[in-house]
This record gives sequence, structure tokens and C-alpha cells, in this order.
Amino acid sequence: MLEPSDPLGPEKRTRKGLYRTLLTIVGVWIAIIIFAYGFEVTQVDLEETRSERRQTQLIRIIRALARPEIIDYEQEEFLVTAPILVGCPDGDLNVPEPDTSGPYMVVSPACAGPEEMVTVEGFNLQPNTQGPINFIPPSGVTLQLGNIQTDEQGHFITEVELPNRSPLPEFQEIQTITRRDVGLPFFTVTAKDTWGKIIETVFMAFLATVLGVALGVPLSFFAARNLMVDVKSSVARVSLSIIAWPVGIVIGAAIARYIGEVSTMLSDNPVLSIGGLVVLPAFMWGTTRWAIPPEDEVQPSSAVRLGRFAVLAVSALALILTLYLLSGVMLVAGNWLADRLGTFAFLGDFIADIGDIVGMLIVLVTAIVSGGFLSSVVGRGWVQVSAAISETVVQISTYILAALAGAILFMVIALVLNWLYQTDTSLTNVFIPIPMGSM
Repeated sequence: MLEPSDPLGPEKRTRKGLYRTLLTIVGVWIAIIIFAYGFEVTQVDLEETRSERRQTQLIRIIRALARPEIIDYEQEEFLVTAPILVGCPDGDLNVPEPDTSGPYMVVSPACAGPEEMVTVEGFNLQPNTQGPINFIPPSGVTLQLGNIQTDEQGHFITEVELPNRSPLPEFQEIQTITRRDVGLPFFTVTAKDTWGKIIETVFMAFLATVLGVALGVPLSFFAARNLMVDVKSSVARVSLSIIAWPVGIVIGAAIARYIGEVSTMLSDNPVLSIGGLVVLPAFMWGTTRWAIPPEDEVQPSSAVRLGRFAVLAVSALALILTLYLLSGVMLVAGNWLADRLGTFAFLGDFIADIGDIVGMLIVLVTAIVSGGFLSSVVGRGWVQVSAAISETVVQISTYILAALAGAILFMVIALVLNWLYQTDTSLTNVFIPIPMGSM
């Protein structure tokens, strides 16, 4: 039998393979340079992102999003003034008596020097209102000193610092302005403008959806076989999964943070960091190959399965430590290169930023993976447990687990809403959501 001839020959095929490898390497380096230069041009600065000022701004923006400016009211203003003398005279001080039949304020002491503290107390104001407290000099200029909040009786008391004004023989004023909503609500200009943009966005999404369906329907027929599998999950299994998710997230985050502290001690020594990046991957490769063999000739015993699980758990911890070490090495190496590459310093900054991003994501990814893993393990465990106990016990356990899962789910939602709206009350965070969720 004649073998087919090779038109290129072994020498030409080898040369072609080398060219292809070289082009791949060059392409990868070009892509890295493009991304690194993109980081430089867009001025990626994760240190600024983690600054206290930026974190405060981010929290303020998120909370502002939870209070959209949709409706507003006409407001009625209530203005109350009290006399104050900047600079105390040598003789007696005659302070006009306030009219206590309506809203009034008392300033104590009635005279004080510039930048000194005085106590302002208000009575008979509108209850549960807030507004600014101002200093009004003879020129009529309004200088805000702070803000006040009245209680249910229309009372408030606060301390303010007088502005740095020259003493005058005549009385000046401390003024408060409180406002309350009156009349029916109306849509704000922001709401009307936003509604127009929402309509525009909906129609854009409609057109995009129609085009996406035209492309997705043919592909869905190829994936339809995977959707025909009959999947059944009992209420108890779903409830256990819901309970396990937050527990797993907390455990995963705690483990990741602890390993991060350990990696910080190793990162101080470059030899240990680089050595860890060599030893740990080799350890994970070897242990993973043992714990996940290609094929078992005989059914492994329970002890073997437990040992494999323990080894995989240790490998997972080693992976987290490896990522921390990699993040630290990339930060150090990137900063070192940025100081020495001159025009190409953006390459070093890119490496450092990638390392910083890896370090920031470790806790989040570990927490999510841990939550999903614990949820899956608990769900599978329930299947085996439910098969070994009586139907009555299963039903009672189902009711208990469903109530507990609902309570946890509602409490988590309440805590998220509390973080957004800052209610900070046990009634809305615990005592209301837990009974509602358990029903």
C-alpha cells in the first residue's frame, strides 16, 4: 500500500510551525502592550478608588440612587429669629423677651465673642421638621451655622459657633428656617425627563431584543437537549440551599481574609513569595491529580472519598494563597518596572494594576464560590438524609427549614434596605422581616 506523499516536507512543516508560534507570541505581546497603554491613558488608579473620600462619595451615590427624585411637594416655610450680640458690653445687657405664644428661640448666652460657642434652643416650632440655622448680620447676608431637627413637640437644642465678625453694639440675629410639605405631590422635572429617556431606552431594548432573538433562536435548537433533563428539587433542599448561601459567603470571606494576613507576612520576604509561587502550583497539580483521577477501576471507599475531599480543600486554600502571593509579586514587580522603563513605564503600571485587581477580587470570588459550594453540598446531603428517615420527619423538617429559609431571606433583604435607607431599627431589620419570611 502506497503512503500519501507530503507536499511540504518535514522541514517546511517545522518552519511553518515555528512561524506560527512566533506570530502567536508577538500577538500576545502586542495585546498586552495595548491593554497596558490603555490603563495608562485612562489613568487607572486603584489607590484613589480605595481612598476614604472616594469611598464616601460612592456610598453617598448608592444611597442617593435609593432615593430617586420622582415626586415633590409645595413647601411652606417657617422663619424664627432670636437676638444675639457679638461682643459683650461692660454694663447690663437688656435682651428683648421672646413672644412665647408662638414659635420662638432662646440663645444662651445672649452675647459672645467671635468664634465662640452658643446654645440655641427652639420651642413651639413645626414638629418633625428640619432646616438650616443661620447668622444674619446687619448687612443681611445669610451665614449658615448648621442644621436643626425638631422633635415631635417642635423642640430642638443645638450648639453653634458664631462667625468671625467684628463686635457691634447692636443686636444681630440667629435665624432658623423649617419647611413642611403641603398640598398634593407632583412629578419633578427630573422624573419627567427620566421618563422620556426610559421610553427611549425601552424601544432601543425592543429593537435589540428582536435582533437578538433572530440570532438566538437557531442556536437554542442546538442547546435544547440540555434543557430537556428532568430536574426536581424538594422544598427542603431549596430551603437548605438558601440557608447555606449566606453562611458559606461569610465563611469564605473569613477564610480569604485570614489567608490574606498570612500572605502579607510572606510577601515581606521576596524569596518566600517567589518560592511560594513555584512550590504551591506544583503542590496543587500533584494533589489535584491524586484527588481527581481519570477513572476509578473500583468504587472508592468512604475513607478514600473523604481523603480526596480534604486534599481538594487544602488545594483550594493553597490556590487562594497563591493568588495573594501573585498579586503581591505583580505589585512589587510592576512598580519596580515602572520606575525603570522610562517611556514604557505604563507596562509596569499595567502589571501592578492587574496584581492589585487580583488582590481586590480574591475575597469576593472566594465568598461567592464558598456560598455556592456549601449550598450544593448541603442540598446533596439532604437527598441522602431524607432517603434514610421517615416521611413524617421529612415533612416536619421541610416546614421548619422553609420557615427558617424565608426568615433568613427576608432579613437579608431588610439589612440591604437598611444599609441603603439607614433606618437602623431592630423593628424593621429583625422583628418584622423574620416573622414575615417564616410564614
